Amino acid sequence: IYSIMKRKGVNKTMKKYEVRFDGGESRSTCNGEIIGVDYMLVEVPSLDDEDENVELYAELPADDEKNYDELKAEILRQAKDNGYTEENFTFWYD
Repeated sequence: IYSIMKRKGVNKTMKKYEVRFDGGESRSTCNGEIIGVDYMLVEVPSLDDEDENVELYAELPADDEKNYDELKAEILRQAKDNGYTEENFTFWYD
C-alpha cells in the first residue's frame, strides 16, 4: 500500500520541498542574447525511480514579484505531472 501511496505523491511524513524563487540569467538565449529572468526551481525525488531526482523549473523575463503567481502555477503543473501536489511544497511568499 505504501508504494501505491508513494506513486501517487502521498508521503506518510508529507515531506515538504522548498521552492526557490530567485532571479538571474536565462538558461536559454533570446536572439543570441542572455536575458535576466525570474525563476522558480526545486528538485524532488522521482516517484518512478528512487535513485533519480526530477528538476521542476520555470522562468520568465525579469519583472520583480509580478511573475510570482505565473511561475508558481507552472511549478505546480510540472509537479502534478510528476505525481506531487501543492501540499508537498513550500513557496517563498506563502
